[in-house]
Order: sequence, then structure tokens, then C-alpha cells
Amino acid sequence: MPEERFFYRHPKATLAVFLVLVFLGLDVASKNIIKFQQKRYLEARNHESAYRIKHPRYHHDLKPWVDYPETTWGNVVYPMATNSLGFKDAAPRPVVLKPNKHRLLFIGDSFTEGVGVPYGETFVGLIAEQLAQKDIGVLNAGVCSYSPAIYYAKTKYLLEKKGLVFNELIVYIDLSDIINEAAIYDIDQGGWVQATPQREKEIEQLAELFYESKKAERSLYQRLEKALERDTVITYLLVKECHDAFFPREIRWDYDSLHLYGPRWTIDKDLEDEFAAAGLQECAHNMDKLYALCKAHGIRLTVAVYPWPDQILHNDLNSRQVAFWRRWAEAHDVQLINHFPQFVSKNSTTAEVRRILDAYFIPGDLHWNAAGHRLIAAHFLDVFQPFN
Repeated sequence: MPEERFFYRHPKATLAVFLVLVFLGLDVASKNIIKFQQKRYLEARNHESAYRIKHPRYHHDLKPWVDYPETTWGNVVYPMATNSLGFKDAAPRPVVLKPNKHRLLFIGDSFTEGVGVPYGETFVGLIAEQLAQKDIGVLNAGVCSYSPAIYYAKTKYLLEKKGLVFNELIVYIDLSDIINEAAIYDIDQGGWVQATPQREKEIEQLAELFYESKKAERSLYQRLEKALERDTVITYLLVKECHDAFFPREIRWDYDSLHLYGPRWTIDKDLEDEFAAAGLQECAHNMDKLYALCKAHGIRLTVAVYPWPDQILHNDLNSRQVAFWRRWAEAHDVQLINHFPQFVSKNSTTAEVRRILDAYFIPGDLHWNAAGHRLIAAHFLDVFQPFN
């Protein structure tokens, strides 16, 4: 008599396997339907190419008079508006070039622009709301991927070509500025900012290789979890909960904002040797020019620094970023606002780092959420004193 097939001899096991396969199939299908719908939803609201424009003098800018109730930053949908100067603002409005009151101008990169967050919830918008009660105006000239070469060129353009009048300039210097200055941006003899596309592409390739090398360090379980997170919903949650019930989690694999190439020069000796010396020298050179420009126009300059998630993870409180700009500020008699202590401690536990990253950063992103912007605004307002 021929041997009975497995599913006749083990009907319960066969049914269990069948149900598991059906469940996995439905889970995978559900996840991919969700991803497809989310992709369509985000693509329909992605207007960045319409309002991020080239500029002949300082490389790139935001288009004036923009008003999008919905646009995207990553997976975040938020409103985006600019005023007549192309500055992010609460709504399109004409900016008076010569105000009859004290005015502050902020400039920086994507953190200062406030990507992913409505203007009124960004630190500049919150500061503007508070200082308006003291009859002090605030403008935000920050745009993604700016660095000191552009800070100088744009400020000079605003002062000398646009005729914009302001009393104080607050520069939020980013950790990524160092690589931008070392390898990408340069000011030509005409004072225009030029970029090196080939070098920029090389930096992107180095960053990708660095990220891939970090991915290769993941254990077999971590790779499985990432695959399940990408392609399933319930299966991923079940596997993650079972794992976490018996094993500790490694924080470095739980946040896409960690292990990024650009900011690691403060904690990675190889990157410091490759970029920091040249980048910091170029940053300081262009900030010297910006300082002289401000002095010539009677404008007080303030510099601010802040950490990225990698600095928070590595407890990089006394960072090379802070030390360098503190020395520069002291040499120029410029106020330095140091936001590192709001995020970084010398001996933070893993749980405390998780709390900070979850509380103050956009999920899956290195930029602040609304709570992070509130933290920055509160500290700024606590230590900054407008001059008369």
C-alpha cells in the first residue's frame, strides 16, 4: 500500500502551515498595498521641485510667494509658504525692506528652514511670535543645504542688492556645513557661489558606501527584522515583540537618523582627517567675511550650534563643533548659543538617548519635530538679548 502523503498523516500540522502561509501572504499583500497608497498620496503632494529654485548668485533658494497647504518632506505632509523675499513664512506676504522697528534675520540650512514642520511651529516661527510682543521683527532666510559660503553671499545680496534692512543676523551653523565647504561650495572672483557637481556626487557615493558598510554589520536577526518591517505589518510586530521579550535592542539599528556620513567628523577620526581641517578652515574664512560684512552695516552677528542624532548617541557634549565655533566667537566678540546641552549629556543611558530621539525628532529623520523646535526656541529666548 503506498505511503500516505504528509498532509493525510499530519492534518493538524498541514493546516497550521497552510494558515501561516495564508497569513504571511495576506500580511505581505497588505503591507505592499499600504506602501503603494502612501507613495501615491505623497507623490500627489510633493511640490518641492516647484518651490526649490536655482539662484544665480548663491546657488539655490526658495521661490517667492509660494502657498502650498500640503507639501512633503520624506513621509511628512505639512504646509509651505514663502513671502515676497522667498523666506519661509506663515503665509505669502510682502516684506517691508526698511522696517521702523528692530529686526532679526535668521539663516541656516534645513534645520533653520524647518523642513517637515509648519512655520508657526518652527523655532524661528515661535521666536517671531514671542518677539512680536516686544515689537521686534523676525525673518527666516534659512534654506536646505546652505553653508557659510551661501550665508555670506546671500546676506550680501540681501543687503546690497535687495536693500533689506535688519539689525541682527543669527547664523545656525550645521555639522554638515564642514563637508559642504570642503568639497562642494566655493565663492568665485565675482562673489558668486559655485558648486562642484562631480565632487558632490562623489560625496554622495562615499556616504552610500559608508551606510552600506554599517548595514553589513547587522546580525542575521537584524537583517530579518528589517526585511519584515519593509514587507509585513503584523508579522514584523510579532517577531519584534518576541525578540524584545528575551533580548535587549541595539539602538544603533533602530533609527535611520544614525550612522549618517556628514556629521560624524566630530566622532570619527577618519572623517575628521578627510574633511574637518579643510572644511573648518573654509567655514571660518567665509564666516570672517560675513562678520566683516555685518560690521560694515552695523549688524550684530550671533552664531548657534546644535547636534545631530549621532552626537546625541555618542554623548558628544564637548564636541569639536562646539569647541571650534566657541573659539571663533570669542575671537570675534560674537555671542555663541550652544544647543548641545539641550540634547546631549556626558553619560546618557541608552534609554535616555531613545527618549530624546523619540521626543524631539521626526520619525525616521534627523530633523527636529515640533517639540524639538520648541526646545530650541525656548533656549534661544532664554539666553538671547537683542541689542539696542
